[in-house]
Amino acid sequence: MSINFEDLRLQVATLGDVELEALAIAIEKEVNRRRDDQKLASVNGCYELKGIKSGKKTHYYWYLRYRQNGKLKSKYLGKGLEGDKTPPMALRDKGASYIRNLV
Repeated sequence: MSINFEDLRLQVATLGDVELEALAIAIEKEVNRRRDDQKLASVNGCYELKGIKSGKKTHYYWYLRYRQNGKLKSKYLGKGLEGDKTPPMALRDKGASYIRNLV
């Protein structure tokens, strides 16, 4: 099933319901994130949290790990926190846009 989100947004906007328009935008963003996650999986990509010791402290950083031309590569995304299971949405979006440019 193919959905044209721009048409959906225009239809909702003509109805004048701001909450429905916000819902349509949120749905579009979530579908795009899922599509980006599928692209990430297609290049054998994943997110990795690395802890790097600096003196007595450990600093955590999120990296995007992927394969390109058979070689394993990584791209720095941003700082993380100990115990994080997934990167914040902003870092996921950054990684997804990077993958989008690769594919």
